[in-house]
Amino acid sequence: TGLTLDALTLICLAKACGNIFAGKEGRSVHGLSIRRSFIDQSGYLQASIVDMYVKCRLLDNARQLFETSVDRNVVMWTTLISGFAKCERA
Repeated sequence: TGLTLDALTLICLAKACGNIFAGKEGRSVHGLSIRRSFIDQSGYLQASIVDMYVKCRLLDNARQLFETSVDRNVVMWTTLISGFAKCERA
């Protein structure tokens, strides 16, 4: 078909899942990013998946990904903290 899967595609999929609160599908995106080894190559992808988990109120998944990330940046911190605050788990 000429289409290739890359980190940008997975970022868009993670954002879409978060926007429609599709946690099950979002977990599949996360799993695919691990199987294809994109998760370790892209801090943006990691941040997008953390954001998706937060929007879907899957805070344990968000925290676990954050804790295993080697690229903990301000965006990831802010996303995680605001998600816990919105869910009153701060």
